[in-house]
Amino acid sequence: MRILAVSRRFPPDVRTGRAVGFASLVSHLRERHELRLVAGYNKDRGAIPQDALGVDLRTRGMFSAHLALYRAVRSAARRFQPHVILSGSVDVPLFGWPTVAVVRDLAGTGGGEDAPPKDPWHRWRMRRFERLVVPSHTTQRALCKLGVPSGRIAVIPEGVPLSHQRRGDREPGPLRVVHCGRVLPAKGQHLSVDAISRLSPQQKSRVELQIVGRVVDRLYYDQLRVAARGQPVVFHPDVPSLDPFLSRADLVLYPTALQDEWADTALHAMAWGAPVAWSDHPGVREATGGLGVPIPPGDFSALRDVVRRLVEKPLEFQQIGVAGQLFVASNYDWRQVCTAWSQLLEVSGRKAK
Repeated sequence: MRILAVSRRFPPDVRTGRAVGFASLVSHLRERHELRLVAGYNKDRGAIPQDALGVDLRTRGMFSAHLALYRAVRSAARRFQPHVILSGSVDVPLFGWPTVAVVRDLAGTGGGEDAPPKDPWHRWRMRRFERLVVPSHTTQRALCKLGVPSGRIAVIPEGVPLSHQRRGDREPGPLRVVHCGRVLPAKGQHLSVDAISRLSPQQKSRVELQIVGRVVDRLYYDQLRVAARGQPVVFHPDVPSLDPFLSRADLVLYPTALQDEWADTALHAMAWGAPVAWSDHPGVREATGGLGVPIPPGDFSALRDVVRRLVEKPLEFQQIGVAGQLFVASNYDWRQVCTAWSQLLEVSGRKAK
């Protein structure tokens, strides 16, 4: 079938979990279907795929950017005649073709993120899509509370790369406690630093906290560095990939404050076989299958206690990591995910005939 994929923001022009997840979906669907991509860019044309129809959004305001994307999608759809349009968000223009939109979560984290679809304008637009696809039943329930009919919502989880293997015998040195993710308050890096700082001197000598991720909030980052002085904390800002850190982690901390967030970082850590301590929000619990170490949201004392357990019983955490890796392999294989997507898009596309 013919699919026209549309995204206002596409990697590597932007690298958020939302954008990367949609790009992965587009890449996998392209292997099964005839797919063309319309993608906006805010930095440079070379920062999006060369075969995409690029839409220059630099220096444009919100209305101007929406109009430019509208014209590009209309032109591409008239030439390509897709069976269905696949949108990376609810902000893209709607036309006469059946349109399916991805609503990854309702989280608004700041730092340039798109606004969460909770205002009247977004609620009205969401009702006009053929289907909204969410990765979890938690997000489905949140959309229903906003007035979206449940029949318009489909649940298909986001796939996770499964080619990961844990390295052999761990390298000598302190236990690696890793906090991966964009550096901003909602991601809770301050909780991880606080938890480490409250360990005993003997415990501190046996662990190292690694803060890894793209710096979104520079002031917050500077405050973290001040709070971490004299502590076993190392910063790795703006790294090209989290994989080298996740693959070696003895424990991954995921104390997010975002209740509706899709826990992609936690799932990628689990795919590497790393045990994860996560904030016990409904969406995170659903995504992880309850595997790992749940902690009350915002509780640095609970994080500290988890690190203490790691020091005392590292084999227990290795077992947790193995169980998590098996769960991710069973539930988030991209082959299964793409089959579900293909079936949904084919049903939606029949309405174009």
